Amino acid sequence: MSDVLHRITKEFRRSVNDPDFPTAQWVLDPQIAGGPFRTGGVPTKYINIAGDVVTEMSVAEKAVVDAAEAAALTQSNRDVPIAETTEVTANGVEVRALIELLNKRDNFNTNRIIELQDTLTAMKAASGGAQNTRDAIPASFMATSTRTKAAAVTDYTDDIAAGNQDT
Repeated sequence: MSDVLHRITKEFRRSVNDPDFPTAQWVLDPQIAGGPFRTGGVPTKYINIAGDVVTEMSVAEKAVVDAAEAAALTQSNRDVPIAETTEVTANGVEVRALIELLNKRDNFNTNRIIELQDTLTAMKAASGGAQNTRDAIPASFMATSTRTKAAAVTDYTDDIAAGNQDT
């Protein structure tokens, strides 16, 4: 009976029947730092396997592993809400309803701004004797337009994919 460590997955098993674990895939009775390898001391994600030699990673190597895990988690945290915009689930319905609600509000506000722009433009044209009032009103305002629900969903998913919601 031996302890074994898988060379690729780093799965550790104790007291196994040796013939069931070919040495091409498994290290038999792995050693680390001069003693037997046991899970609990060094997490298997922080070990290197070269031949039958098992070593603990350096601080820099561990940092690379941790950074890769953090990046994968960040990407997963982005992918899930983006997928929800098209999923036929309760969350998907809720996300799409929220986007629709916010889009309606944005379009309402945009239409109000257009109305105010038109009113100010009319006031500017009608106030011939009040040059100071006319000069105080900007000749142009920021561009305004409404958007479709599909554009709102695209903006939502693009914002998440860009990482703007990571913190």
